Amino acid sequence: MQLFTPVDIEKSPLPITHDTPVMLLGSCFSDSISRRMSAQLFSVTANPLGTLYNPLSILKCLKILTSGRQLTEADLTYHGGLYHSYLCHSRLSHPTAKATLTAINTAITEASEELRRVSHIFITLGTALVYTLKENGEVVANCHKMPAGIFTRRMLGVEEAAQALRDCIATIRSVNTDSRIIFTVSPIRHLSDGAHLNTLSKSTLHLATSLVDGAEYFPAFEIINDELRDYRFYAADMAHPSEVAADIVYERFSQSFYSPATHSVAAECARLARRIAHRPLTTNTEAIQAFRNQTMQAAEALIAKYPSVKSAVTRLLTTYTYTS
Repeated sequence: MQLFTPVDIEKSPLPITHDTPVMLLGSCFSDSISRRMSAQLFSVTANPLGTLYNPLSILKCLKILTSGRQLTEADLTYHGGLYHSYLCHSRLSHPTAKATLTAINTAITEASEELRRVSHIFITLGTALVYTLKENGEVVANCHKMPAGIFTRRMLGVEEAAQALRDCIATIRSVNTDSRIIFTVSPIRHLSDGAHLNTLSKSTLHLATSLVDGAEYFPAFEIINDELRDYRFYAADMAHPSEVAADIVYERFSQSFYSPATHSVAAECARLARRIAHRPLTTNTEAIQAFRNQTMQAAEALIAKYPSVKSAVTRLLTTYTYTS
């Protein structure tokens, strides 16, 4: 007897390996998957302009990355002691305009280079509801806790959302003709909009992806809502999937996009990453130094065995001290 409805996922014809860089854009579910990939030392670029939720803001991000346009102080607004950009998430906001622009423009420069060479681009769509500035009609990526009265909220139409996705594909193709583009709809429930509006929003996104050619679809939404289908797989807010649920989705993701050989490499990489993240329980300096030496040897051995993970290992080691 089968007690759940399984979601069939085809094996990707072009698997991800540690030699193939990947980019993830969109809702915080992209951040969830990217964290798990990074923990296994894959080459991942995730949300360089921060978490983005709607198709039009994701399109704006891609246009910035393909053009390499650098933001100026004219692109910023000041509120609550921080300088913000309506093109970005507030995690890139800082107390000074200089710091904000440095964070944003550095991210743009690095991600622009990556976009041209990634093998897979995953775009996670969170909502079809958009907020626009009343003064100019521009869609914002984040409201930055500004007064609600300066925005207008509206729902994208299905064709409007679909056209935004087509434009995303065309924008990517202008600089990268070979990457695989994969859309997914975030399972995170936007309950602040109300249950009915959340359903309409997710339905709009599903319909939009079905109207677009030139991209694939990964069923993260369906895994949560059909395979798991239980509140025990949600966090305390009853809106975000729990860590267990996210682990299950990542497992299904890896089954689709990783080969058995890549799974094996990923397991070795994860062991080293956990070792580097470990903090000593002892104050014995000789034991600490011995563990550190063994860790460095393990890192060197992994790089020698899999040269493609060198940059990821080096990045981890820059913060590695293993001191009490």
